[in-house]
Amino acid sequence: MSYIIDQDNKERESVAIHRLLTTMPLRTQVFPGVSWFIMELRFSTLGLDEAGEIDIIGGRPNLTDMDAYRAVHEEEALQRRDAAPGVVDIMPRRRFVEGGGLTWPPPTDLLVGVEVKCAYENDGTIKSAKSSAGKLRDLHKQLQRDLDLGLDLVSLLDIIANQPATGDGSDAWWNASSKAFSTLATAHPILANRVPEGSRAGHWVWSVGAVVGGHEGMRGAGAPMCVRRPAPNSHTPKRARLEELLTQLLSSLPRPRMPLVLLKDCRRCRRIHPFSEGSDPNHDCLT
Repeated sequence: MSYIIDQDNKERESVAIHRLLTTMPLRTQVFPGVSWFIMELRFSTLGLDEAGEIDIIGGRPNLTDMDAYRAVHEEEALQRRDAAPGVVDIMPRRRFVEGGGLTWPPPTDLLVGVEVKCAYENDGTIKSAKSSAGKLRDLHKQLQRDLDLGLDLVSLLDIIANQPATGDGSDAWWNASSKAFSTLATAHPILANRVPEGSRAGHWVWSVGAVVGGHEGMRGAGAPMCVRRPAPNSHTPKRARLEELLTQLLSSLPRPRMPLVLLKDCRRCRRIHPFSEGSDPNHDCLT
């Protein structure tokens, strides 16, 4: 799998989103408590008349029977008395969900949305920054559109890809981290006013350090940084319709058997299908 920076302009943002969602430390940094996601969900797929898409939409999980889950947890705890506390929590949840214990379709009482823009560094210059007056107006319209839908939390995530770093041993990781921070400093004037003053939308920035020998999900450096937290957004008249359409869409899919649910509105097969941690964004289509 190649690096984010090596993708062509049409695929770079999509691959960056895929890397974020399939890499646990990065995903949980931006989305604590969120466990189902759809990437690049088109409004036409959802059933809305307007054009466009939401780069990432997600929500919280729910289990079908908490009493039954607690029984599984107690059984696992007895069998794994010497295991680390985190293992005792992870294994019973996975076992319960594998047995069909995940509520599906999931609840839609908490919905988060993120719009993603992916630039890259080249010889000290930030390329494809979408920073022109026209591009900024379009970005602000996207964020306001998501707020108007009544999503509970809305954010912008600016991703900046870097060339993979080299070095002996840990030096490669140090060089990748240094490059990521240097690029972040270079991009600061571009990133300073990306979200309109007074907007409820938040802003994250991820300067992606890469290391030779594996893509960013395997050998990456740096993590998303929060520039401003999203403010809780009020439900709007469009929210009820959004929940209805999401529930219809998700109910048409098989009940997942893993606690983490990653879905993609696929451009290749024109269907919603799952992908997994460690998968290749260019080859995870089911067809």
